[in-house]
Amino acid sequence: MIVAVGGHSRNAGKTSVICGLVRGLPQARWRAIKLSPHAHPEAGGDRDTDRYLAAGAAEALLVTNPQEV
Repeated sequence: MIVAVGGHSRNAGKTSVICGLVRGLPQARWRAIKLSPHAHPEAGGDRDTDRYLAAGAAEALLVTNPQEV
């Protein structure tokens, strides 16, 4: 099963929806992937992927625009 959650603005609730799905359906053994048009330089990764893992995702990945890294 593949589920995509998208939006055009920040703080719209996209990460909350994903975390709710992951928590609500743990038997799905989720792999969550965040696609971002910009780099995330902060040390320790991305806060959204950290939230996916905390919700129970088996794996969380961040894919960014390599031209901005």
